[in-house]
Amino acid sequence: MFKQLIKSVIAVPALVLTCASAVQAGQIIDVEDVDQAISWSTLEYQHNINDEFPVFVPGTAISGSLSIDISDDGDRWGEGAVIVVENLDFDTGGTWGAIWGSATPGWVNDLEIEAIASLNVDGFLNVSISGLGDFYVGSSTLTVNTADVASVPEPGSLALLALGLIAVGVSRRSIQH
Repeated sequence: MFKQLIKSVIAVPALVLTCASAVQAGQIIDVEDVDQAISWSTLEYQHNINDEFPVFVPGTAISGSLSIDISDDGDRWGEGAVIVVENLDFDTGGTWGAIWGSATPGWVNDLEIEAIASLNVDGFLNVSISGLGDFYVGSSTLTVNTADVASVPEPGSLALLALGLIAVGVSRRSIQH
């Protein structure tokens, strides 16, 4: 009886731990502190979601958005910017600014197919801001939503599963004899 209790105590946790190893859907947020003034020039930077938590698995990005803290310097002349995400096709990118007076601060856009595809390849997103005037770029926030992925069991999980199956087999064999 005591042997059977010990075998059950080993088998149940091994099976539970083995079945509980999967990466859940989640949201990854990457913030780049750009903190630069732009005056008739181009600023380029890159988001990297490979070093964020939860861990990014390539091929799991399904949607997202890019938010850039961009603001006018306050003079009365208009400022503007062309924002390019990955390539100049306005898939995700766009424009910001005002012809006369102060432009509304901030720029937000959902990620479109080319940006999502780029993230799914290697976890990097390239951003370029070309200035038409002088303004300030603060932080850039990339938010990516990911899908559920069943992960490959770790060797420790496989060992626990094997131990549990052996314990079940031994207990059934001792019951038959």
